[in-house]
Amino acid sequence: WSAPFAVTEERLTSMPVNEGTGEAYGIEILVEKRRIMKGDRFNGWISYAYAIANRTRDGLKTPFTFDQRHTLNIVLDYQINGWLDAGVRWRYGSGYPYTPPIGVQPRVIPLDENETIWAIQREPLGGDVIFDLDYGDETNQNSERLPAYQRLDIRFTAHSHYASGGLNFDWDFYIDIINVYNHQNVISYRYDVIENPNGGAPMLLREAQSMFPILPTLG
Repeated sequence: WSAPFAVTEERLTSMPVNEGTGEAYGIEILVEKRRIMKGDRFNGWISYAYAIANRTRDGLKTPFTFDQRHTLNIVLDYQINGWLDAGVRWRYGSGYPYTPPIGVQPRVIPLDENETIWAIQREPLGGDVIFDLDYGDETNQNSERLPAYQRLDIRFTAHSHYASGGLNFDWDFYIDIINVYNHQNVISYRYDVIENPNGGAPMLLREAQSMFPILPTLG
């Protein structure tokens, strides 16, 4: 890593062109139960979708950032009595694609305004080499997927009526619990460059960044 090299820019040309293409297709199935008769206490639906979204540029096809192949939703609501409802919603979605780093590379910076002389950047006073993440070439783009998303929510809603002195109100009070079983849904990964205890090239430490944990609310 002692020989400086020019930074490779993440584009093939500085001229904008319309040569990229994309395609998105899929199928969705929905089954619904409605309250259509007096005395019906149960309603809800189940839906499943299978979808594909790809992008193609310069002969290379990659999955789009929001390419989620499988999506399942189950929504159920039950009227316990005349003033209390209970609802359940469960969601599942297969993981979105992301671009993982393949390693590390030394940070190289220009030493002149014309960017003709380059040098490896170090910590102040001739310290250690500074490393950045190496994401490889375009074939590595969106090459891996995040873990699947799943979440169970429940809600109890109490209905009430207030009338006094010319005031007439309908009130709904609810308790809602998001992510009941506290599933860790990963939204992204954070990578830190750390020293290799065995010597040689630094290592990558990956830490998952998650969405909501279990979260009760009142309203």
